[in-house]
Amino acid sequence: FGRDGSIEPEVAESWEATPDAKSWRFKIRAGVTFHDGQAVTPEIVVTAINYHRGEESTSAAKPLLDGITDISVDGDTVVFTLDAGNADFPATFTDYHLAILPPGDDRGVDWRSGNGCGPYKLTEFSPGVVARFEKNENDWNPDRGFFDSVEMLAVVDVNARTTALVSGDVQAADRPDLKTIAMLERAPNLDIHSVAGNLHYTFAMNCTVDPFTDANVRRALKYAVNRQELVDKILFGYGSVGNDVPIGRGQRFFNAEMPQTEYDPDKAKFYLKEAGLDSLSVSLSTSEAAYAGAVDAAVLFQNSAKGAGIDLKVDRKPNDGYWSDVWMKDPFSAVYWSGRPVEDAMLTTAYSSGAAWNDTFW
Repeated sequence: FGRDGSIEPEVAESWEATPDAKSWRFKIRAGVTFHDGQAVTPEIVVTAINYHRGEESTSAAKPLLDGITDISVDGDTVVFTLDAGNADFPATFTDYHLAILPPGDDRGVDWRSGNGCGPYKLTEFSPGVVARFEKNENDWNPDRGFFDSVEMLAVVDVNARTTALVSGDVQAADRPDLKTIAMLERAPNLDIHSVAGNLHYTFAMNCTVDPFTDANVRRALKYAVNRQELVDKILFGYGSVGNDVPIGRGQRFFNAEMPQTEYDPDKAKFYLKEAGLDSLSVSLSTSEAAYAGAVDAAVLFQNSAKGAGIDLKVDRKPNDGYWSDVWMKDPFSAVYWSGRPVEDAMLTTAYSSGAAWNDTFW
């Protein structure tokens, strides 16, 4: 993506569609090579995309590709045939799962070696700890890759991340603890870049596990949380109130006319009665690994829910293993979602039935 949010060509230098947007042609750029010198060909592109398709695939990107009925090669062009028109189809390939991988022995691709075709070569990777890269001197695009080397550290602890930034041990950090923004702004060696995006936080309920199987219970919980308080006290104003949809204010199809779900304990009690309940006791799993402030957010939710007769038990989980052992395992949990480029990508990834990351199991 470019700075203005538009899609920019990389391995595919151009694309075009039929008027009904059911057939798309992507011209593959000549001269692009993997880090080992192997040429990136249209055939390799097809194999890399097909890795995420089919019955054997467990890829989180699989639902994004379900609309593809055929992929073929026509000279230097890859042709996609869809089962229905999709005007946003090119945005599909901005998903980070869909990097072009070299040939290998795992269903035709090699995803283990780190052999890519980007501006930096992977030299070391320790999952959940560190990734180190060096500049790819043979990158096809001379207008990127400005550093000789890059080191990316996975530092879940917010305090440790902030300390590393202030001390100069790291030069950049994303998703800072918003409680520290005022302090960081006073640091003479730091610049704070704040831009509106589609990142959002949720409390996901597994709709296949009681009591969340009852829509009235889910409605009661939605009216039992004070969303504005979360924006004020957790995001410190760096955000806006959500409305139970993953479509943000900055997206094309945000519905500003949709009634806002407000904090309303009486309405929450009403929906509990509709579910045949006078009270409710549920456990909410949370961790700072979900997002900075997730534990405090759960405590605020707990306090606001009391007014509706809901006993919300905050179950703080360890940071390590949260995404593998808690998310989509516990029936009610705090979740962070990075923004997707178009609405369809978000809905398909997290809300389509059968999607690998459908954390509400709807």
